Amino acid sequence: MSVNTIENARLFKPTICNIDGEQKKGKVLAVATWVDRQQVCFLVEGLSMGEWVPVSALVDSETVIQPQVKQNEQKIHKKAQQEAQQEAEQDVNYLVKWITDVQQAVTNKATKDIETTLYFVTESQKFISQNIEAGGQAVGEAGQEALQFISLAFKGTEKAIADLVQPIIILWNGIWVERIVEGLIKVDAEKAKKNVNKIKEDHPDRSPALIAQILINEKAIWSTATGLLNLVPGVGLLLDFGTTTPLLIQMVYEIAYAYGEDIKNPEKSSEILAILGLTLTADTLPKLGLAFLLKNTPTASWAVSPFVNAMAFLAVGYAACEYYEAKKAMPSAASFAAEYQTLEVKVQAYIKELISEKSQIQKVIDKALSVKEQLPAT
Repeated sequence: MSVNTIENARLFKPTICNIDGEQKKGKVLAVATWVDRQQVCFLVEGLSMGEWVPVSALVDSETVIQPQVKQNEQKIHKKAQQEAQQEAEQDVNYLVKWITDVQQAVTNKATKDIETTLYFVTESQKFISQNIEAGGQAVGEAGQEALQFISLAFKGTEKAIADLVQPIIILWNGIWVERIVEGLIKVDAEKAKKNVNKIKEDHPDRSPALIAQILINEKAIWSTATGLLNLVPGVGLLLDFGTTTPLLIQMVYEIAYAYGEDIKNPEKSSEILAILGLTLTADTLPKLGLAFLLKNTPTASWAVSPFVNAMAFLAVGYAACEYYEAKKAMPSAASFAAEYQTLEVKVQAYIKELISEKSQIQKVIDKALSVKEQLPAT
């Protein structure tokens, strides 16, 4: 059956779609077709914004989609999921080894290693302190200026990417959008370059991906170890996710620079938003323990567990690496827009694997707190 037939059969008519293992009622708003795959924008009943899903997610889709398209799409997604799960396991193992090496260096009083560790701990503390002092005050009034900034950021950006990301941004609550925009406006490009160059000096033979992995480990661990607020009875140690958000954005800029991107380019903000939109979706935020960042959810407290904070940094860092790897491999805007859909599948699978590695990540966090106590006072 042709694509036009698919559109005529399904567009704007009540149907059912499998989303995260659940059958949900709604309707198809649009169909996007590539050589070997199709996506539909599905609007769930009761929601105001649709989301892009594989056409194979439609119930009884076998009767309306091209069999070869569906088969190829399923193979691509299965491969992407497997790759993401393997990378998550490798990243967690790398994280464990990294903090173990740091701990041994500090215990053995390896001066250079202590200086390097102390440098990144201090930088994290500065970010946390600055944002606590700022009181989480974002730019603009009632988010209006923040939304205008986002619109300008996407001006001149490949339309297909902007169209994919903007619906996700609309689902975020206003306070979170303002916080992100504040981080984008205040990002320190020179500091990002300095941090990356420092790592490159210590590891001259490392690839961009391995440099990025060090950046992710440092930001995930030291933001957690330096951002702790207090001990809540029956809950444990908590930290304010709002104060670590600017450090999260800084991390993505540093990863971009590690991949050779011009981070002073004004259009870079749109890519950072695309990466955040790729990771922090309506589906993934609840899985990450950050459901309160969605619209129409309470945001009275941004206190999260150290594990949640670390997982957010790991997930966003992974998405940034995959984004720039894909961009490097697919410089064509049209082909890259299609690849963005596959990246969404990989990020979902990566987060799922991170959750299964909770005990390992928690051990790393505990070890980081021990290391921090052994460092000289800053």
